[in-house]
Amino acid sequence: MPTELSVPTLRVRAASLQGTRWENTPLLELIPDGVSPFVWFGWRQSMVGWGTAAEWSSNTPSAISDSASWWDQVRRSAIGEADHTGLSLPLAFGSYGFASPSVSYLSIPEFVIVATNKERWAVSMSCSDTARDPLEVLAQLRPSFKDSELTGPDGLVTDTGRMTQAEWASSVKELAGRLQAGDAAKAVMARDMLVRAETAIDQRYLLARLNRLYPQTWRFAVHDLVGATPEMLASVHVSQLRSRVLAGTAPAGHTDELLASAKDRREHTLAVDSVVSALAPLASEVNAPDDPFILELPNVVHFASDIHATLADANLLDAVAALHPTAAVCGTPRLEALELLKVHEQTARGRYSGPVGWIDADGEGEFCIALRCGLVEDDGHTLRIFAGGGIMPDSDPEIELAETRQKMAPLLEALSL
Repeated sequence: MPTELSVPTLRVRAASLQGTRWENTPLLELIPDGVSPFVWFGWRQSMVGWGTAAEWSSNTPSAISDSASWWDQVRRSAIGEADHTGLSLPLAFGSYGFASPSVSYLSIPEFVIVATNKERWAVSMSCSDTARDPLEVLAQLRPSFKDSELTGPDGLVTDTGRMTQAEWASSVKELAGRLQAGDAAKAVMARDMLVRAETAIDQRYLLARLNRLYPQTWRFAVHDLVGATPEMLASVHVSQLRSRVLAGTAPAGHTDELLASAKDRREHTLAVDSVVSALAPLASEVNAPDDPFILELPNVVHFASDIHATLADANLLDAVAALHPTAAVCGTPRLEALELLKVHEQTARGRYSGPVGWIDADGEGEFCIALRCGLVEDDGHTLRIFAGGGIMPDSDPEIELAETRQKMAPLLEALSL
């Protein structure tokens, strides 16, 4: 059931950091110790925040659309003088479960720093009588550390997740048999592994490493889910929506093999078709390329397609609700694939492969698919890393298992494993 929350009256204050000592400080260096941060490093803007001014959560199937209704009321009731910023305030960070009953969140930080390609702003948001002066908040922080001074955790060991690798491969074989029988065209199987540490894993350290290793991605941290995803579910600005679809994968350096793979091309076509079909009722125009391009990342290469749409009356969360889950993370047909996953996927995904991102007061923003990510658990002493693969009728379980290892590489590399 949704968490019962009254709609808060939010007060917002913003201050420019131009000309201050924080004007050029790396954003990660502004996050204080001991917080679970909100972080977004994207192409349109980057943000770090902490604290919770207000929050909506739910574990129901309608979580995304329900949160959209809550956000619409919150942003209409907000009070503040932020028009001079050029930003659309307030803003919130969202992280949604792959499927019910996983818990989803839409959270408004108490404090956030927003960096665009033009300027940097500090924003304070509160449900009390007044919002704090953003510059006073920054002035009270301890002196900034350098992200180069952050250290990784000690005593790292890896451990089996909810399935051993052999169990997962066996389940993939059974699933492929169901697909061969015509129960669905494609289903995406996920698995997890654990990294345990003697000392707590600092999310700032993970993000600093991911920034250096995977700058082509969108890096994020929301409610202890940390990652570097290459797949944009929906980015909306002035009614223009962009979605980047990834499906079809090969190891880095194996582009020729990917281009020659009929299985991967079919998988990609199914994923593109699912996005186009989901957007059609919301958009006056949807444009998808005839052929994918190759996206090269340090660990893998993907077939990728950028889809563009002009929305009618829909906003960002409307589009997210319609798109999720895509064939790239679930399968197709959607309902049939979900039923197969209930039987064959023993991994509790939680918010892995669900939408993660941010939204502003105009209903614009960015939501990616939470891939190449892990959940920080156990007061920071455990990182649960997730990965998945698109299973087709002719999938080879060992090849699919190897693909999940490659997709787990970003966080393992971030920890120097």
